[in-house]
Parts: sequence; C-alpha cells; structure tokens
Amino acid sequence: MTTTTTAVEHAREAWQTWRAERHAELIRPHGWLSLTALHWLGPDPTALPGLPGLWWQDGTRIWVAPGGDGHDLTVDGTAVAEPVTVLDADGPRTVRTGDLLLEPLHRGEVWGLRVRDPQARTRTAFTGVPTFDYDPAWVVRGRFEPFRSGPHRTAVGSVADGVEHVAELAGQVSFEVAGRVHTLTVGTGPRPLLAFRDGTSGQESYAALRFAPVTVNGAEARIDFNRAVNPPCAFTDFGTCPLPPPGNTLAVPVRAGERDPARTVDD
Repeated sequence: MTTTTTAVEHAREAWQTWRAERHAELIRPHGWLSLTALHWLGPDPTALPGLPGLWWQDGTRIWVAPGGDGHDLTVDGTAVAEPVTVLDADGPRTVRTGDLLLEPLHRGEVWGLRVRDPQARTRTAFTGVPTFDYDPAWVVRGRFEPFRSGPHRTAVGSVADGVEHVAELAGQVSFEVAGRVHTLTVGTGPRPLLAFRDGTSGQESYAALRFAPVTVNGAEARIDFNRAVNPPCAFTDFGTCPLPPPGNTLAVPVRAGERDPARTVDD
C-alpha cells in the first residue's frame, strides 16, 4: 500500500467517523428531526393547537401566560403562574411542557414558537442521511481573499415565506473544478461554511442549498465537499433556513456529501 493510498484510506475512515457523529447529532431527542410545528405569533394572546398557555409578541419580546388545557408549562424550570417573557434581548429561555421543548424564535420582522417532540415520526423513523460515496477528488484546494473592508453582511432569502436572513461573509474563495475557476463567498468564524447550490441541487441533493466546511490558513483555503451537509430545513417543514448568498451556485454537479434526505423516512 502506497503512502497516497494510506492517506486516502485514513481520510475515508475519518469521514465514516464524521458520518456516525452526524447521525448521532440528528437523532438527539430534541434535535432537528423532532420538529412538529411552527406557530407565528401576533400581538394578541392566543391559544396554540395542542399547547398550554396563551402566546403573543409585542415587537420586542415573546410572552406566555397561563391558559389552555391545563398541562404543565415551565420556563427555566419554573411553572408559569403569570405572564412571563420567553424571548427578549437576552435571548430565549427554556420552555417545556411534558416531553415537548418549545422554542421561541425571532426571524427579522416575525416571531414564532417551534415545537420539538422526541416522538416525531421524522425522528423515530429516521434511518440515516443518504450520501454520495467518499471521493478524495472533492477535497478541493483554493485561494481565500478576505474583503478589504472587513466582513460583509448580506441579505439573503429563506425557505420560509415572509422570513429574511442576513449572512455575514468573510470574503471569497476561488478554486478549480472541472477545468474552471469558481469564486464563491464564504462565511465568517474559525470554522467558516460555504453555503452553495450546484448541478445536483433539486435532483440528487436538497434543492435549497448545502453547507461545506472551509479550512482557511492565510491565503490558502481547503473545501471538503465530502462533508457537505443538508440544512435543518431539508429534514422538516418547520425550518426557516437561509438561502445561499447571491452567486454561490456551481453549474457543475458536486456528487459529494449528503444527498436529498427525503428518502431517509419510509413513506
């Protein structure tokens, strides 16, 4: 076995370990596979289907008051006995009723409550995410160029109607695929992600986008498309995932990473 072959086999084994860790993350009791509802909230206290309490937002916070069918409702472990905020400038609080985790959220101009249920069929029937076979050719090296004026904030759309997101982008990464140089924008942070579409989107892979990890070392960039993952909204109808930044589409098919997850549940 040559040194190159050994390196590829080690990389493949590391990829298999990563896949197992990804599976474990997805099947957490209140992970993305557990979503069963998303309720958008208005200014008037309102009972929500199947949930205790009366819920509303005032433009700066989300509130809940006692009410509903009598089930226990707790905020940060304390039973709700009077109106209390569950999301404000300090962030969301932990809201539970029985086995359900109720997630208050704020997306641009809209406010909502998402329900996470460990018994959701999307979780209990989950068998794994289909993936393309590992291919060392899809570990792509390129050049990273940060924006001269610093990170940019760019408005992007969402898979959810009426929701807008803002992506923070660090710069551009250029790399060669299929004999052509492609330049896409990449996110910020110590482990930046590349949000992209490609020639498989909507056919072999999830239509809206995937995320591939980028390793940046000075001007050098390394993109491992074998570890491209689906966004949460690929697994549930109750996600509000952002779309890729404008221009982040590869015309070539990237047959690496996760495929369309719809086949993971037996309909």
